[in-house]
Amino acid sequence: RRPGKPSGFAPSAPVTRYGLVFAGLGDGLWYALDQATGRVRWKARGLPAGSGAPAARTGDGPDRAGGPGAEALPAPVAYDGLVYFCESGGMRAVEARTGAPVWQVAPEEGLGSPVASEGILYCGSARGALAVEAKTGAVVWKALLDGPVVQPVALGDGRLYAVTETGTLWALDALTGAALWQAAADPCAPVFAELLVVVGGRAVDALTGEQVWRRPDLQTAAA
Repeated sequence: RRPGKPSGFAPSAPVTRYGLVFAGLGDGLWYALDQATGRVRWKARGLPAGSGAPAARTGDGPDRAGGPGAEALPAPVAYDGLVYFCESGGMRAVEARTGAPVWQVAPEEGLGSPVASEGILYCGSARGALAVEAKTGAVVWKALLDGPVVQPVALGDGRLYAVTETGTLWALDALTGAALWQAAADPCAPVFAELLVVVGGRAVDALTGEQVWRRPDLQTAAA
């Protein structure tokens, strides 16, 4: 299916679950497509920056452009029967199979792609990182870091790992948001690998943040 008029946003990465493909196509709408046929099952209009209004569902009528911008849309996450979108107007949850709105909050600006675990959503923001309840959208904690977190975050062993634009890898307590340690990092998404956190060409101990190894060639490729 062709998307509507471009809104200036690049499409999000697709996410598949429940026999559906969820994605924002950069036309101001979020789509749920049948995984087997590509048929549109539902679509929801994106929110403008600063909007606090509930998400409005759309039918199969004409598509319209969303707000201006040039960045890629954060990838959605499908979790426990709901789909979660982060956008300029805030974070919201909709029913995965129908697109019916569940909740909408605007806890921070510049929200990134969320990750979900144990009933909590985690994501980066323009001020650091935050956690919200998956079923209600209630803010659990906010962590003010040394810069925006624009890369996806990672979870592992009760910790949230986030890299700021200033080049710092933070380990935060997933329950409270308290900072556990910080280390220098390449400007890319962290990956939790059991005992290590790998960021570009650098690997650090997941418990202490101490560097385990570094590959300058991988660091150059990541940058």
